[in-house]
Amino acid sequence: MMKGKDIEDFFVNSRRLLRYASQPDRNLLFQMGKIILITFALLGGLAFVIRLIFSAVLQFGGV
Repeated sequence: MMKGKDIEDFFVNSRRLLRYASQPDRNLLFQMGKIILITFALLGGLAFVIRLIFSAVLQFGGV
């Protein structure tokens, strides 16, 4: 359980973080979007390849 000093430190650190934080600019948002789309495509491609492998294994040497 958090004690009074821990709670006070948490709020002090939270205020400090919010004071120095800034909104992302357009370039950073575009870069994050590209990274997310590339990751999504890679994971989808990997899932597709795994599904092809499993369907081939089950069809030709399956149970």
